Amino acid sequence: MKIKDEIIGKEVMDNQGALVGKIKDLDLDLKSKKIDAIELEDTGLSGKIGLGEKKILPFDLVEHIGDKVIIKQIK
Repeated sequence: MKIKDEIIGKEVMDNQGALVGKIKDLDLDLKSKKIDAIELEDTGLSGKIGLGEKKILPFDLVEHIGDKVIIKQIK
């Protein structure tokens, strides 16, 4: 998929400018043709994500995709 190729490897930053990690993979819903979640290679927010060993963020946290992916700050 072209969108997957364009997004994987991009740096993920929170809206305060802190580096969260890099996109390792995407969780795609093939029926709706939408991205459900992003998996990160590494992150400083592992305690805040709380989803086990994989660092997965719901795609609804994404605010902007450009040279970098900007997400809402995780509290």
